[in-house]
Amino acid sequence: MVGISVPFAGRGVIGLPGSPFGEHRPNDYHLELAGEGRVWYQDYFSAQDGIIAEIEEDVRTWLLGLTYTVSGDGMIAATKAAADAGVDLASMDPIDVIRAGPLCMADGARLKDTFVYPETMPAWFTDADLDFYTGEFERSGFGGPLSFYHNIDNDWHDLADQEGKPLSAPALFIGGQYDVGTTWGAEAIARAHEVMSDYRGTHMVADVGHWIQREAPDETNRLLLEFLGGLRQ
Repeated sequence: MVGISVPFAGRGVIGLPGSPFGEHRPNDYHLELAGEGRVWYQDYFSAQDGIIAEIEEDVRTWLLGLTYTVSGDGMIAATKAAADAGVDLASMDPIDVIRAGPLCMADGARLKDTFVYPETMPAWFTDADLDFYTGEFERSGFGGPLSFYHNIDNDWHDLADQEGKPLSAPALFIGGQYDVGTTWGAEAIARAHEVMSDYRGTHMVADVGHWIQREAPDETNRLLLEFLGGLRQ
């Protein structure tokens, strides 16, 4: 089993700070995480109506903004901008960093209000890539993908009987240095050995964000092949 970006363990959909193994019902925890007057993006996605209307105003531009904003390139730029403004993100409480980030919005705001865009398309996400994804989403719509978020609490309930059960299969975690999911799941990643009896280690890929496989395909493939090769030993 290889977890890329999202550390699955116990009942957790994602190991957010304070709930590394899914101890809390997700939507209850989202309210606590967002704080007063703010909305966690997963709840915004779960409601569907607002986010779908936002996306469909300009599907192509929205996809570009989201993709770049949470990429390594986008996050490195945001980290530099914060440092230039005298903000040391590394010294901040992780919850405060999350609340100040692009995926935690003020009530009534749109997710795309915080997007940043590349001056030129990165090598790992070309105009042809963007055209393809835009065409596919314009054809299929967003109701299906967003239903994952609408169903998060049901998933948590359905997995209740797995709580406390260890994962015995060989497991590896691949994370990105600037991946939001890796950052949020830091506690779960550090404690993975507690619930995985054959944990083969954590590998952090430098300078990449949420799209680890796209941003660093060669390194991702190397780690996967190394992991698979080790299963024969």
